[in-house]
Amino acid sequence: MTRRHCSVRARAALTAAGVAAAALVALPGLAAAPAVAASPATRPFPDVLPLPADYLPEGIAGGTRTTFYAGSRPGPAGGGVYRGDLRTGTGAVLVEPTPGGASIGMTYDTGTGLLWVAGGPTGTVTAYDGDTGDVVARYTAPASTTGRFLNDVDLSGTQVFVTDSLNAELVVLPRRPVDGGASGPTLLPLSGDWSQSPTGFDANGIRTLPGGDLLVVDQGELLRVDRTSGVADRLEQTAGEDLTAGDGLELRGTTLYVVFGFGEDSVAVVDLDLAGGTYAVTGELRQDEPVEDDLERPTTALFKAGSLWVVNGKFSSGPTTDQEVVRVDLP
Repeated sequence: MTRRHCSVRARAALTAAGVAAAALVALPGLAAAPAVAASPATRPFPDVLPLPADYLPEGIAGGTRTTFYAGSRPGPAGGGVYRGDLRTGTGAVLVEPTPGGASIGMTYDTGTGLLWVAGGPTGTVTAYDGDTGDVVARYTAPASTTGRFLNDVDLSGTQVFVTDSLNAELVVLPRRPVDGGASGPTLLPLSGDWSQSPTGFDANGIRTLPGGDLLVVDQGELLRVDRTSGVADRLEQTAGEDLTAGDGLELRGTTLYVVFGFGEDSVAVVDLDLAGGTYAVTGELRQDEPVEDDLERPTTALFKAGSLWVVNGKFSSGPTTDQEVVRVDLP
């Protein structure tokens, strides 16, 4: 397999103005051109986006312009949501944490301005106002003998689809809530090629495909799910290293980025052939060598502003270490 190596470190580069200024300094009798401050629109994006120190981040979503959102797993900041800016690297807590809360996978709906957040073991899905953080609707999945872990979220048509890693079903919600969630969600059983592990952790990342079908990763396998019937068709891998531990998914055209796809601190690059029902693993995104802000048990990713922004889950580090999102430039 061809491995693609991408550093999250910014590489030294001279702007056109900087080159001109350097040339003038080198010529006798000529003064250097004054430095020109970068405008907000042209300012380089930072390589690292710091998150609150007590966060245990997992999910990420892109809002309007360069806004992003990140949540926290159960812990000191469990259930909290942080809103930041990809360009400035600054931000603030939008939703305060709650005892026993969790904010796992999330997605932002540009049509409604709602931020949808899966609540992991709480069995809830919450729609927040993306500007104010107010709760617009909160849905609770029915109790299950295996428990609930609502993991990741995406939008398709007029509905919101949420994976449940402990049950062979998707949680389905209306994209435009009308009763604050009082009516409860709909459950869509998964069938066809879907095989639920009796004691395993199954459905994880989810993304909507062209035409409205859903792509779900389950223990390293990619399955295409009909959003109406729940019938799943397993995609056949034709090339590359096996995916073993896919977490978050990010889709750009026919290129799929599978975070933690090899069970390593990297992102797998996958080319999809949806017409043929196949995929090929073609590469890997990771740092050239270990650095301070290397990927450390990445969980999810967001494609925005020409880069892949990857959440460092740091499952073994705890909330006392630096928490961040790192930028990976695509080749």
